[in-house]
Amino acid sequence: MSWWLSRGPGRDAEKRPVWVGSNPSPHIEGAKSKGIFLAAHALWHARADLQANYPLETEKGRLGYLAWWLANDQGPRGASLPTWFSAEPSPYLENARDSGITLHAHVTWASRSDLQASFPLKSNQMVSVFLGWWLQNCHGDSHANLPDWLAEVLDAPAAFLEECEAHAITHEMYVLWACIPDLQRRFDLDEPEGRLGLLAWHLFYWRDVHPRALPDWVVQRLTMGSPAVGVPGLSDPPSLIAMAAWTRHAPIKRAYALDGSADLRGLMAWAIWLLPNDAATQVGQQKAARRVLNSLAPAELFEEYLAGYSDLSDLIEYYRTHKKRLLETFEILRPKLLSKQKLLEVGGAGPLAFLAKCHCPSIAIQGTHTDLRYELDLAEGSFDLIIFTEILEHLKDRESPEIRDLERFNFSGVNSALREFLRILKTGGEMILSTPNVTSLINVYKILSQRHPFMFDEHVREFTIDEVSELLESNRFEILVAETRNVWDESIEPSTGKKLKKLNDAIRKLGFPIEQREDCIFIVARKPDL
Repeated sequence: MSWWLSRGPGRDAEKRPVWVGSNPSPHIEGAKSKGIFLAAHALWHARADLQANYPLETEKGRLGYLAWWLANDQGPRGASLPTWFSAEPSPYLENARDSGITLHAHVTWASRSDLQASFPLKSNQMVSVFLGWWLQNCHGDSHANLPDWLAEVLDAPAAFLEECEAHAITHEMYVLWACIPDLQRRFDLDEPEGRLGLLAWHLFYWRDVHPRALPDWVVQRLTMGSPAVGVPGLSDPPSLIAMAAWTRHAPIKRAYALDGSADLRGLMAWAIWLLPNDAATQVGQQKAARRVLNSLAPAELFEEYLAGYSDLSDLIEYYRTHKKRLLETFEILRPKLLSKQKLLEVGGAGPLAFLAKCHCPSIAIQGTHTDLRYELDLAEGSFDLIIFTEILEHLKDRESPEIRDLERFNFSGVNSALREFLRILKTGGEMILSTPNVTSLINVYKILSQRHPFMFDEHVREFTIDEVSELLESNRFEILVAETRNVWDESIEPSTGKKLKKLNDAIRKLGFPIEQREDCIFIVARKPDL
């Protein structure tokens, strides 16, 4: 094997069996704990210079040889280190398991003179700083799959910070702070504000980029009252997680004055909304968090959402115009929300998604701004629920050589969108759709008053309830609910109201249907077992 690896076809890593590169050497006792894998041992055995420079019977020789392997393009012809390197604590560093240094991390350190100069591993403090560097630069996407022993180290209270538990500062937060100069400039850990800032950065940024479950003690601490952070006059301080959300996000800070005069329950709702999904699930399961969230009615949560966007007047005006419609939609949506569902709000996650998340923190929410007339870059069968409201009427036809010159609306964009929604729904998954009702009583009144019936001029086409139902059924959806509700004309003048009543009576006397004459269509459709 030594010849085959050093001078034969095995020099090319792509021509070797996987087990040659990944298995510990059977010729060295305790090879896995020492980090000596079969390919590395065979190559060492084939070269006298390696044997002379790196005697494998000593710890120094083994560490030096592994560092050589890594520094030299990871061995001959690009051979990589085995995956278990990242799971084993280094046997070449005292207390490596307790300090969180993996074999891979230590070998990387030994292979680079710059790391040895920057992080001399001669004190527990410097070892922690190196661990922060490793987490930031080398651990990549594997944060969610840390070995149990390393997760325990990172999830423990910060080893070098007094009163860390009161501020929920873990060892992971501290080592990242210790190795990132920008964090040190922004967050003075001698001050409560600095600790809160670091916690907020870690929860709302780091855990979003590197998802991993929060330790239980941190979750419990987050829903307790926060330590004093320069906000005197609060007899009942918000929870730590609420204060972290307030600290991290400037619009939230502008919306909620911490002077004892405002209702601060909305801060918990914003914290749940802004947290990464795994963390939101954990925090949302705590009784204290549920008590706050359950105390807010949907209309109140809607106002809390608007409060966070108080500096965007156009957006606020739009949502206020649509408030009743949004709350009516949530009334339909709420009974369908179950733990750990995946929800898509077409057109971007807004107030409906916010209300859904506060009601059921474990659901995963995604928005989309893709051109709905064409294929969506979303996986087949990946969503439990789709919210598709007030968009159907905006969909134009697809542009193609075959239909470009057609004058008549051909539904090609609408049908494409519905086909895609069916594709990305799981079997049994449901879609909630709303769109203006072109045959509403108010629209009949507009026509008789010689006005255009469309609710907004920019709509491409408005639909009847039967048309929408037929479109869904032709695209293989099963209709569960099809109804109309009045959600727009809340302030009709008394004189107009009287005319609408007379018009309704006239329609009945003429023998036309008076059912489904409200101004908005609501349909719940399901993807059947196809």
